[in-house]
Amino acid sequence: MAIFPPSNISGKPRLFLLNSGLIVGAYGNICIIVWRAAPTNATAEQVGGEYGRMRSESPKFGTIIVVEEASGLPDERARKIIANHMDTFKSSMLCMGGVQEATGFRGAAIRSAMTAVNLLSTAPFPRTVTATVEECANWVVSHCPARVGNTPMSSAALVNAIAELRREAKGKGAQAS
Repeated sequence: MAIFPPSNISGKPRLFLLNSGLIVGAYGNICIIVWRAAPTNATAEQVGGEYGRMRSESPKFGTIIVVEEASGLPDERARKIIANHMDTFKSSMLCMGGVQEATGFRGAAIRSAMTAVNLLSTAPFPRTVTATVEECANWVVSHCPARVGNTPMSSAALVNAIAELRREAKGKGAQAS
């Protein structure tokens, strides 16, 4: 697992955490989480630490979570850990958008698990689950004041930032898609 140092909010995507099942980074005031494997209790806990880092950089932030097609489903304990993080950071989160990239029955099962996490949380911020990064990026930038420095963020810029983090993870030896 690689942990990268914090950096100031800037116009470049920032990679915070990379391991075989998880990429965490940020673009502007949007935390980007890419699940490449089923969340374990340990990786679910790591996400909470990265939310803390995000809050230290930007007291108010949005989140976009991408679940890659090959990712498995979290068990009940991991879902509860993730929901607890949503509650813990609810005063800092502006919105949360989830993407599941799987299709067919598998995609429906993952969307159901993501919806279950949303239902377990009492967080007051708006949340959604979508099928594509583009759809979710459009929703995120329309439901929270997504910014890069002092500039409003476009959904196209957020989509590009997610793709850049995935490429960077792949370049560091991870099997990101």
